[in-house]
Amino acid sequence: MNNQQSTINWTIPRVLAAALGVGWVTVQIVVPLFWLVERGFSPKPRQFGWQMYTNMAGGDRFFVVKNDLAAEIDLDDFAHNVRPGLDYGDIFLAYLCQQFPEAKQTQRLKPNENQPQVYQCNSIKNRS
Repeated sequence: MNNQQSTINWTIPRVLAAALGVGWVTVQIVVPLFWLVERGFSPKPRQFGWQMYTNMAGGDRFFVVKNDLAAEIDLDDFAHNVRPGLDYGDIFLAYLCQQFPEAKQTQRLKPNENQPQVYQCNSIKNRS
């Protein structure tokens, strides 16, 4: 019978390797757990994350106002590969003014907002 217990020879390289391994595993657990708690365990995707566009429902709605009537337009008719969550901003509203010369204004309504962002088209026509 062998009564000797095997022992690990703890040299500096082995200690550093063990610390690095434990640190790496800790980071792999703590960082995702932190972001899960930070967002309140909700399944919402985070912008610029690996699930950037998954489960992202809807996006901005765009309207063209002609003769005091607002008509919603389909963004896919004017832009390719439109993705919710990206800010198309004033540039797209100005572009819509150029596409609809009779429009007085264009509007963008963001999800979960009640008031649209309004862009006056006459500012484009005056520059022409």
